[in-house]
Amino acid sequence: MKKALIFLLILITAALAVGCSQQTDSPKADEPTAAPSTQLHTLPPADVEREPEWAPVDCEISLDSNNAVYAESADFLTFALIGSSDEDCALRFKLNDETAAMLKKESAGVDFYLVVNGKPLKGAVTFNDDFTEMTVTGGCSYTEMCALATEIRGL
Repeated sequence: MKKALIFLLILITAALAVGCSQQTDSPKADEPTAAPSTQLHTLPPADVEREPEWAPVDCEISLDSNNAVYAESADFLTFALIGSSDEDCALRFKLNDETAAMLKKESAGVDFYLVVNGKPLKGAVTFNDDFTEMTVTGGCSYTEMCALATEIRGL
């Protein structure tokens, strides 16, 4: 009886060893090897214009002309620094609706300039079609624009 029990245990152990062994899938000789799959990575196009990072205006700022002040600190909602080089950097401001409506009526033939903390800025001031956004370009290098943006944020 002991011999039969030992023989049975050996058979069970052998069956478990064969059944639990790892089998590797080797390609069959008659099947062609599959080509490796190409993994595509999506990169954003470099020429897509991204939405700028808008920040609150927290300084003494005004939009002036030679004759009048057209907007003061409370009229500027937010601003953003756009561009990444001396050639394409600019400051973009969002203006409130009342100021935009007033500028739309009175902007014909007026040369505007921006004053930040009492210092007039060089550069061209332009507006979008409905005068809700104002852009200041030129007059400063990218490094100077970054410093100016920090000053406008109140930092």
